[in-house]
Amino acid sequence: SGTSIYNLNGDYDPSFEWGIRSFNRGIPEDEHLYANVHFNHNKQFDISLEFKNQYNRMIAYDGCEWHSQSCLWVPGECRLTQLFFINFLSNISESTILKKPSSIRIFRSL
Repeated sequence: SGTSIYNLNGDYDPSFEWGIRSFNRGIPEDEHLYANVHFNHNKQFDISLEFKNQYNRMIAYDGCEWHSQSCLWVPGECRLTQLFFINFLSNISESTILKKPSSIRIFRSL
């Protein structure tokens, strides 16, 4: 389990979204139809980067990147996931430069 970042491997086909969204809203659908729609939707993407779950880890990425959870269920593990949305970063003054603390590792620039 974890979070995956994807690259689109062609043109995006939004026709698969209706089935996924209705299922996520709890609207009853045929599970086989959902599995087929989900499989075909995911074939549009290649995994670019994957973050495995690790206790006390925070990851940050541009929400415009294609992303999803890698898995919703891990047997024997209960985890709390906290989701944050950061709309902007600003400096207190023009002379202040926001710097990455040395204790934070950056895996790749998105």
